[in-house]
Amino acid sequence: MAAIDTQHPMTVDPSEIKKIARQVIAQLRASASSFDPASQPTQTKQTARVIEEKVISVHLIDELPETTSQLFVRSDAVITPAAIDEVKRRQIEINRTADDHNSKSSVEKITGRIIDARQPKRAVAVAAQLKSRGLERLQHQIILSDKPAQDLHQLISEQGEVAAVAGSLEEISRFSKELAVTTWVLDMKRLNLTAAVNVAARIARMEKSGK
Repeated sequence: MAAIDTQHPMTVDPSEIKKIARQVIAQLRASASSFDPASQPTQTKQTARVIEEKVISVHLIDELPETTSQLFVRSDAVITPAAIDEVKRRQIEINRTADDHNSKSSVEKITGRIIDARQPKRAVAVAAQLKSRGLERLQHQIILSDKPAQDLHQLISEQGEVAAVAGSLEEISRFSKELAVTTWVLDMKRLNLTAAVNVAARIARMEKSGK
């Protein structure tokens, strides 16, 4: 690098400054466009899947996405030894449903519009509690999430939902006044299961009252 003459400072051409600025901006935009969020480990999502076949082979397990963390199968499903080994290797949790003929329908009947892709059992538990209170008919979708910011971003950017994150009864009341929310994302890092049931019940009661 050439030495700078501090006694005779050089004159900078404004047009050159603009040219350099344009080049820097172009490089930044190129870097941003090449960034792939899906390739980042923090963006990895765990998912639940349903297999309706009675005999579950290793080939069916191989077809599951790498992010699969839980698998719902019919109560009388037979899992081959090779499939069991693959399930253990991938650390996939197996859940047997009550409906032998249509596992997917069984899961949906239990949870309704309450969704928990990472821990489906939580959705089942919350839905059961709401049903016991006579609040099972929800108009809005409720998502139980351990990564609420990530799920909120996906709902808004990819699905066009009017969504809001809530971690308390007060936030449900507040945000419902500010937005016509269609999907609530419950922050399960701030809510235990009992609190999540109470928040979901508040949402259901607000729907009934039309507020």
